[in-house]
Amino acid sequence: MIYIMNESFSDPFDLMEMNKNWDPIPFTRMLGETSKSGKMLSQGYGGGTANIEFEALTGLSMEPFSPTITTPFTQFLPKESDFISVVSRLKKDGHVATAIHPFDTSMYKRRDNYANLGFDDFYYNDTMKYTDKIENNPYISDESAYQEVLYRMEKTEGYDFVHLVTMQGHTPYDGKYTTTPSMEQTGFSKEGPNQYLQDLVYSDQAMEDFTQQLKKIEEPTVVVFWGDHWPNVFGESALLNNGEEVLHHTPVLIFSNQSSRSENLEKISPIYFFNEVLSLTNAKVTPFEAFLLELKEEIPAFEKGMYYEKEKGQYVQSREELNKEAQDILEEYDWIMYDRTVGDKDSVQKGFFDVNMK
Repeated sequence: MIYIMNESFSDPFDLMEMNKNWDPIPFTRMLGETSKSGKMLSQGYGGGTANIEFEALTGLSMEPFSPTITTPFTQFLPKESDFISVVSRLKKDGHVATAIHPFDTSMYKRRDNYANLGFDDFYYNDTMKYTDKIENNPYISDESAYQEVLYRMEKTEGYDFVHLVTMQGHTPYDGKYTTTPSMEQTGFSKEGPNQYLQDLVYSDQAMEDFTQQLKKIEEPTVVVFWGDHWPNVFGESALLNNGEEVLHHTPVLIFSNQSSRSENLEKISPIYFFNEVLSLTNAKVTPFEAFLLELKEEIPAFEKGMYYEKEKGQYVQSREELNKEAQDILEEYDWIMYDRTVGDKDSVQKGFFDVNMK
């Protein structure tokens, strides 16, 4: 199993300003048509990477936290040991858990946090084998990051869970590449947006090569790929012209190297990613995962100020605007999260996060 959180990866076709005659991500778009795919509701815009990562790895949303908790990776996770997560769940099933982030370890205390989440190994810019960059981009390329994933999987025995957080698409954008798409191609005249769109071109090419290499692996492999948030390189006008909802949606794709099925995920929060993998593999679920299935039926995507009502096909701004069933299950979720983070952890002791094999 491979998680790929791609830095600032978005679908520029969502912007009304974008010229639709030129596509920077043709392969990723095609892959989405044959995979489970949809729009992830991102908690951040222009930042917030670690919070989206926290949600995807734990099944815990940022929404119920009090305003004083802005970044779990720096505020409470370093103080926790053996924090229950997707990582610890898969390790119980015999997976070797590897984290890869092609940057230094000071960002969001990832060295401590990855250990507390259960990762066996963590590879970063100073310990990775593949560290090539493209032209003037100061960050390790997606191509190198994907090669690192394949290399680390080959070095381990048995099944792997690899969690990759890329850096190629990170700000700043000006001056990264000597050749970028033109205004006639994109619809944007400024350098920043076109440099960013060239980042997407390279990301798309790297993904195409990566999927071809995955097909050569005999072991069944599932990939969850998503963009953490939109960049703010398009300026305030993009926010005004397109609306907040558009710029809080990024692509998510879930596919296999064996056979994938096409399914429209519509709108989805990162807390549900692992459940989607479980449904793809027909695996047993824990009581917590079963609860998330019920929660998703009521609210497929939510963050503070944005709650997606599936029946109405639109967002509302507060819990009070949701139907009673949705409000009730969110209250249950509050208690689960409280118990697991700052409470007595009764749910953990009673096996709420364990698979009952009977």
